[in-house]
Amino acid sequence: MDPGDMVLFVDPEKAIEENLAREVSAHFTDIRPLVRKGIAEMRHIKETTEMVNEDGGKEEKTNHLWVVPLTTVHEADRIYNQIEEIKSKITGNEGKKINMITTEYPKDRYIRKCTEALFHKTETQVTIWNNCTDKVTKEQENTQKIIMRTDGKDYANALKSIKETVNLDRIGVQIKNISKTARGDVLMEIPGGKQKAQALKGAIEKENNESKVEIRRDTSIIYIYIYISDIEADIEEDNVKYEIINNVRKPLDGEIHIEVKIRTNRNGNQNAMVILDRDAAREIIRMGSIKIGWMSCRVRSRISLTRCYKCLGFGHYTA
Repeated sequence: MDPGDMVLFVDPEKAIEENLAREVSAHFTDIRPLVRKGIAEMRHIKETTEMVNEDGGKEEKTNHLWVVPLTTVHEADRIYNQIEEIKSKITGNEGKKINMITTEYPKDRYIRKCTEALFHKTETQVTIWNNCTDKVTKEQENTQKIIMRTDGKDYANALKSIKETVNLDRIGVQIKNISKTARGDVLMEIPGGKQKAQALKGAIEKENNESKVEIRRDTSIIYIYIYISDIEADIEEDNVKYEIINNVRKPLDGEIHIEVKIRTNRNGNQNAMVILDRDAAREIIRMGSIKIGWMSCRVRSRISLTRCYKCLGFGHYTA
């Protein structure tokens, strides 16, 4: 991590994570008393170090650390005001580096959006460090749904025929839930991912020749928007898709949902807004950049911050 001013966002009820505390305390020794206990209000720590300049002389360099406690998820107004206060304290120090550090999901989304709004068109270099983790349960990630069409037949009889002809133990499939759809079809939820769903679909179709079975689009799949910037002017949407798929196919395997929209920016290059499956997006964001054409293009996730259209406050839609 680059030394410079730091803003550390923490859970006031938890001790600072050991690895993070070690990293920060390497630059700010006064943070050590705060590591093992939570804090209730924003703290400011100043550290002055002696450095050797280009001429061989010695000079003092002062860096600042603000430790900011986070309480509730819907506190965008408070986060905005705190970051604005920090910005006012560094006014006149254009060109400074600021590291904003948070591991608190989903509050890091508010932090990033507020930071973008406040430091837009300034010379201050701001870097946001987070764990880029989406809190999705394992069950949500792996559950698949399949539908067996009854075509007007009795629901109970259709379900009975499946149970009589399909041996779940033989194909290694478990059923989490069975329900009746509005059309009277049989809807089954299966833990274990698409392979398990394919196995059950194949078994039903094999034993019941007239049955129509389809794997339903998994509604638990989360799609994430990411931005890819500084793409060369001659690159097309298909080129972007190809490079993304080429970079995430090996670690993830399977199909990847991807949509790309490209627009020209002021510099004559292009920016792309990409919609990806959560796992694929996470992999690209982790990389930080992706080579498209001749250039290595920066990748960042799109963050949407709730804002009131009446009072322009954050964290709610209407006053």
